[in-house]
This record gives sequence, structure tokens and C-alpha cells, in this order.
Amino acid sequence: MSIGTWLDWGTDQLAKAKVPAPVLEAQLLLSQALRIKKLDLFLKKEKEVLKKELACFRKYIALRCRRIPASYILKSAQFYGLDLFIDQGVLIPRPETELLVEETLKTVAGRGRPADVLVAGSLVAGKLKKIKIIEIGVGSGAVVVALAKNINQAGILGTDISAKALRLARKNIKMHKVEKQVKLFRGSLFAKLRKKFDLIISNPPYLNEKDFWKLQPEVGFEPKAALYGGKDGLDFYRKIIPQVRYYLQPGGILAFEIGCGQAKKIKQMLEKEKIFSSIEVKKDYSGIERIIIGRNR
Repeated sequence: MSIGTWLDWGTDQLAKAKVPAPVLEAQLLLSQALRIKKLDLFLKKEKEVLKKELACFRKYIALRCRRIPASYILKSAQFYGLDLFIDQGVLIPRPETELLVEETLKTVAGRGRPADVLVAGSLVAGKLKKIKIIEIGVGSGAVVVALAKNINQAGILGTDISAKALRLARKNIKMHKVEKQVKLFRGSLFAKLRKKFDLIISNPPYLNEKDFWKLQPEVGFEPKAALYGGKDGLDFYRKIIPQVRYYLQPGGILAFEIGCGQAKKIKQMLEKEKIFSSIEVKKDYSGIERIIIGRNR
């Protein structure tokens, strides 16, 4: 049968399984099985599907009907224009975290003027020296790779308690050839490092107990430790924020991704530390307060 026929079949199967956006999901899975662009599904819709390709597509559909996320099936995800290797055991990168990277880059670059980098000590005699960055909870490595690709002078450390996450992050770091810029450490939060940083960035687990149990079936395949932030979702912010004063350079930046409705409480936590000269909350494209950025005095 033709590409068009199998695309219709896949869409129907996914719809019956109540998979969100079944048309788009079927297009993604079939294009990957055939190793062609999505556009070619329509330009070549009368072309016959080979048995080997069909077997692959049917396998993808069967797995997706079990509500296994497409990123785990295909072992890949897109993040900030980058192709990443993804597997079970790490959180699948979200668009909200792309916003974290985007807003952080804007802040570091000083409103889009690279020559006016605001991070303390980064502009010396007209030349940029290395910006020291740490990401707490590196996961797949999506954020550290994106930062390394966009800040040439970045020296980045990433920490995580998961050995599997670190192995996968190293694979993505190597794939994008940023090994010289990014180093990883296994450990909780700051991993007992004795260094100060110009930028501390984190997308910690922030789902509260109520929201965690409302998640779609797909999220059940992702690691709970990367999602659940305690009864009110703020456990990790409570752990990280009091330590920031010991790790953030004067004039340095702290950037968090936050959950819906958490901005007010997290801002209060930051204000309580009395080390920040400014604290900004940024909304995502749905109008939800999603990013909070503080600058050390």
C-alpha cells in the first residue's frame, strides 16, 4: 500500500488510542520510518512502502499507542534548533526550557549587545574572558549544549545525581563537539564544588503533588525524580536558593524555570536572601510566569 494509505492507517490507530495530535504524530513516525522529510509524505503519497519500512512504522505505532512518548521511541528530540539523543531515564526537553535558554542568553548578552556582557568580570580591557556557568540538574544535556553553542567563551559545569543522565548528556555533548566547554559532575545540586560562577541556571523538578497525578500517560514514562518537586513543588528551590550566595559571583545571574503559579513564592525566597539587586519574572507564550532571573549585587 502507498504512503498516503499507511499515513491514514497510523492516524486512525493513534486516534483510537487517544494519543494527542494523532495526525502530527503519525506524520512524524512515518517520516522517521521512511527516513524522509514530512513534506515528502505528501509529495510522494502514492509511492509504495517497502516491507522493512512498514515493519518499522507498525512498531512505532504500536509503541505510541501504549502512550510511550515519540522521543523515547525515536531516541531523539529537538531543542533550541539542536538534534539531541534522548532515552528513557531522562526528562524529554520542553519548549518552556527553550525559553529559559533564550531569556538567559538575552540577559547575559545585555539586551542583545554582545559587547556589553553584563556578567561580572566578563568584559576586561575590551575583551571577553570565559563566563563560568553551572547547570544544576543537567539531564539530557540540552541546556548546557545550547549555552555552549551560543556562548563561545562559556566554561560550563553540569551536575546531576543520575549516572544514566550523565552518560546521555556526555553523548550529546560529544555529538555537538562542545567537550572543551562542558564538564559534568555526579552529585546533588552544587555537588560540593568550591567555585563561584557568573551564571547559575536550573530547571529543577517543580510539579506539586496535585499536578503530578493529573499528568498525561506519556509523562509516566519519564523519571519521577526529574518532575516531582514535593507537596507544593518548591522543595528544590528551597534547597538551591540558600546556597546561591556561596556560589554566585558579584553581579552574576541566577536563572530558574518555574511552574505555573509559583513565581510569587519563589520571588519571595530570593528576596529573603537579600543578595539580589534585581529579580525579573518572564512569561511564556501562553502568558504563564515561567522564568525567574535574579542578579547578584
